[in-house]
Amino acid sequence: MRFLFPVLLGIILGTSTRAATTELGPRSCPSYIHIIDRSTADHVQSRHQENVVDPTSLQSQLVQQTMLLLPPLQCEALVKVAFVTRGDGEGDTAVTGWNPKNSHQNLIYLNADRYTDSNLNTYPGYALEMEQTLIHEATHAAVKLLHSVIDADFPGILAFQADSTLWNATARQLAHEVINSTRTSAGVLQEWARVNDAFRAFGMTGSYYGDDWRETEASQAISDAFM
Repeated sequence: MRFLFPVLLGIILGTSTRAATTELGPRSCPSYIHIIDRSTADHVQSRHQENVVDPTSLQSQLVQQTMLLLPPLQCEALVKVAFVTRGDGEGDTAVTGWNPKNSHQNLIYLNADRYTDSNLNTYPGYALEMEQTLIHEATHAAVKLLHSVIDADFPGILAFQADSTLWNATARQLAHEVINSTRTSAGVLQEWARVNDAFRAFGMTGSYYGDDWRETEASQAISDAFM
């Protein structure tokens, strides 16, 4: 079951490729992704503004290249990227990067201390890891986008409301198309919980760290499906 749902969500989120028009294709991503620098640090959460660093040309290039790999839904969901030094607050334990929970849900933070030019040039694994982090976190943003247009709260310990105003009309329209084509109007994470519970009833899977943690595990499984 642990491997079933990533496949299921791969099908769900993958439908955005078929639902999208040419203008929504992955190669449109670099035309509007905003890589935040010190002059635009006010675009991130206030507690992280002092930690924003100016991206290097190599860091910016890797972000742009990775955006070309994203399916359209993740493309639309990810609007901003910021390189930050490790600081206090949400995400300070994230080694590679994170997508905020309660605000700025269209943003990804990347660990500037880890993805230095020296590391990226010396160790090929760092560039691959940064690419995987962007894809993983963009999928978290895509799940929040999907939840935002159906006005569905994130359940369990993830309880919060996704804010649809963070995304433009094109992104919201694409999210509606994906939801309609996959019949997930009750919420993607809720659907995961429903499928998991159905398998548990037949003894085909177990609980993920207790009922309160089911949606957390789903959120990670969904994002890992694209790595």
